Amino acid sequence: MRVLFCTNAFSTVSNGPAKFAAILASTKHLSGNREIRILTEDSIESQGNVYQVKLKYPAFFQPFSQFIRMYQYHRVAMQIRKNYPFDVLVYNNALVGFLSMLLFRGTTGMINDYTNATWNEDPFGKSGEKNLKRRVFFEVEKWFCRLSRRKIITNSQYLSSVLTATYGVDSSRFSVLHKGIEEKLIAQNRQELLQNKISNSVLFVKTNYLLAGFSDLADALKILDKEIRLTVIGPAESNHNSIREMFHGSKVQLDLRAHQNQDKVFELMKSHRVFCLPSYKEAFGVAILEALSCACRVVASRTGGIPEATGNGPWGFLFSPGNPGELAISLEQALCSSDEVINEPLEQHLLGFAESRLVNRFFEILENDESK
Repeated sequence: MRVLFCTNAFSTVSNGPAKFAAILASTKHLSGNREIRILTEDSIESQGNVYQVKLKYPAFFQPFSQFIRMYQYHRVAMQIRKNYPFDVLVYNNALVGFLSMLLFRGTTGMINDYTNATWNEDPFGKSGEKNLKRRVFFEVEKWFCRLSRRKIITNSQYLSSVLTATYGVDSSRFSVLHKGIEEKLIAQNRQELLQNKISNSVLFVKTNYLLAGFSDLADALKILDKEIRLTVIGPAESNHNSIREMFHGSKVQLDLRAHQNQDKVFELMKSHRVFCLPSYKEAFGVAILEALSCACRVVASRTGGIPEATGNGPWGFLFSPGNPGELAISLEQALCSSDEVINEPLEQHLLGFAESRLVNRFFEILENDESK
């Protein structure tokens, strides 16, 4: 099977979908007659299996940029097909693939989060307002789910259930593909990493820190009332002063940083004892798997796809979202837990999300799609 995979982000790995595209492009795990090439609008160096779509349009077309993107991707994809006769055209963002879905039978898409499906449920934005752009995206994604001839790929059972209920489609319209992590992360010597952990250290990584429950984490650490080294990665510098104010008078030693590259985040995961993700919503949480591979205990809210990422092992300390008191208890338990929670069963859990398994599962979904 030949696949053309379309993704807006590729060379700059800043999120889960971009990371997945990078794994697909560099994979050495393909078996049989499987081949994949990438089409992206990202800036790229010349590569034999990666094509670039150039998106240039006058500024006054900005409100229609997503529809221009749909057209340009489809146009370039059909040009590529003349020399690379792919069987399936996959979009990392189903929304962008709407036009291709209508015009090319072998099109499918991935939906990686609930943003469009819950466009009117933002507790930290313009809650309840009829935002025209978001509403249009909602409708386009809904009709992609309803009209697609192939199954749509989601990254968790939770997200599939949200889309099924919201868009009024049958659950059989979706296939779940949990995002994976690199084998080299899984192969790390976690016993050695445990010896270099900073005592009472907690790591938080999220750009949208409010939706990720950061204020609950701040309240929980005040309740805990002990000296904690808290490293926060992601929030824009314009928010740093307000974040510092949250810890005024507390015993927390705050290390506050804006966006960091992937290698730096991994470095911090290796040195911190606990990784905390107190999100109100989370489609899956691949960062949880990365943190576990770096021998972190994970404290996270019991919501969305997070339980699918943590599994049932003793390394995961789950609490009810929006409950700082319960979060404080989970943090205390994680900080005081024995190193024995990072053991062989964790290795088996992580191997279930290895990139080789991810890539082969991706092709199996496409090859076994009876709806095509």
